[in-house]
Amino acid sequence: MVKPRSAACNPLANPGQTRELAPMTYFVTTSDGTGIAYDCTGDGPPVVLIHGFGANRKITWGNTGWYQTIARAGRKLIAIDCRGHGESDKPHAPADYAEGRMATDIIAVLAALEIPETDLVGYSMGGQLALRLMFDAPGRVRRAVLGGIGENYFRMSKESVETIAKGLAAKDGSTVTDPLAREFRL
Repeated sequence: MVKPRSAACNPLANPGQTRELAPMTYFVTTSDGTGIAYDCTGDGPPVVLIHGFGANRKITWGNTGWYQTIARAGRKLIAIDCRGHGESDKPHAPADYAEGRMATDIIAVLAALEIPETDLVGYSMGGQLALRLMFDAPGRVRRAVLGGIGENYFRMSKESVETIAKGLAAKDGSTVTDPLAREFRL
């Protein structure tokens, strides 16, 4: 379910309107009931932006000028808040954050907007999700730009992920001694 929903992204815009409107937040409900927030603005070939871990669509893409850059390029912008981030729902079960599950959230947004194929830009965790989407649904991805992702993506173990999670859950960052877990603490 999308609220509000429009394939053109802005159902209230006048076709003759010349000023640029701020993006409006839309929501889609995924098959597991999780609400995913996204911005959608502009016309033209679509570009989906997927942010990194601990960020959101506005921090990674909106505040850094990417919305305007993509609009000036004549593209439709779709910037997603991944589950657990920004305005999207934040389920509590670890299984709700499986990479494949999160990749299907992107497909849910594309389906709601009736977009069969898109270009993707993913940073860090967003790059990982873009890779997963290219693997799980290759017909949905025309081109992809990946940033902040390297060979560790192919070497990350379940133990490493659990170490990072424990470091993030620690009430006092000074008690985190594992170097990997400390990287995720500010």
